[in-house]
Amino acid sequence: MSPVRLALGGLTAEIAARLAKQATFGPTPALIDHMVALGSEEAWIDEQFDLRASTYADLASRPVPTSFCQGTAGQEALSCNRDNFQGDSGRNALLRECYQ
Repeated sequence: MSPVRLALGGLTAEIAARLAKQATFGPTPALIDHMVALGSEEAWIDEQFDLRASTYADLASRPVPTSFCQGTAGQEALSCNRDNFQGDSGRNALLRECYQ
């Protein structure tokens, strides 16, 4: 950690926000507060490496926020969620046509 950060008492909100912009989908007040509470960039990065890795299957198992998959169950529901997880029917139709 640099002497400037030590003099400021550890990880500042500004430094945390910059790291969050570079390493996540964007900073939120809660994320910045959490990073500052950890006290260093290294602690937050170590925490991230300790998390379970996500997979495409994790995304496919989440419900689609529209009615694309109503009436499906089991593997059919998982496949429907996988194929439509972004919830944009116009884009889905375009992609289906492009890949046929």
